[in-house]
Amino acid sequence: MSTQKNIIQLQRQGVSNTLRAHFCPCPHGHDWYLELHDYQGRGFIGELNTPNCYECFGQHRGQIDWSTSPHGPAEPKPLETVKAAVLKHLPGYEFAPFVEAYMCYSDADLRIWPFLADDVYITCATYEPGSDTIRHQPTNECLVAFDGPTTARLDIDAATLPYRAKVEEAYLEFLKPFNQRDGERAAKTWLAWLIGEYIKALPGQSPAVLKSMVRVGPDVIFASKYNRVAVAHA
Repeated sequence: MSTQKNIIQLQRQGVSNTLRAHFCPCPHGHDWYLELHDYQGRGFIGELNTPNCYECFGQHRGQIDWSTSPHGPAEPKPLETVKAAVLKHLPGYEFAPFVEAYMCYSDADLRIWPFLADDVYITCATYEPGSDTIRHQPTNECLVAFDGPTTARLDIDAATLPYRAKVEEAYLEFLKPFNQRDGERAAKTWLAWLIGEYIKALPGQSPAVLKSMVRVGPDVIFASKYNRVAVAHA
């Protein structure tokens, strides 16, 4: 009998310390929603919303939280303490050891909120400055080949045809002036992130766990028990 646990993947909420996750332990396909709320830097309070599923929860569907107690408002606690309290309600689950980035962070974001540098990207695309291309991370196929700051070919690799509609949709967003305001490299990196978000939602994808959306060296691939291939850039 397999003892492998299901994974709760936390994602940052904006650029705050608050973390959230949608996951699905309900056999009828209803999502749970978890929020670990940062309380003014003093600690975290957890809130777990059970699915609106009558079969599983009957009249008790709703919210499990640690924001109140019989003795008044609960005190914020360290993040790991709150996570342990959540898992008491969810046998067979564990948290992934990393937090997914909310968006493609700019250099300015990282200067203002340096803790964002600890986040990872779970993506199917990366920007490769050396070849000025955006690659499909699992296969290394070319999704976008730039021939200027904004001009590009989207049909270089025939193998990427199943993704072409999503790539074209993202490329139209990339061309909007406000998505160019941080410079050429930042815009192309953002486009890689957006394409990766679109593609990973398609069936059969195997997103990689990356510390950067920019491919700057050979990939060091190692096994991950979190049902993904985790990639660290050399």
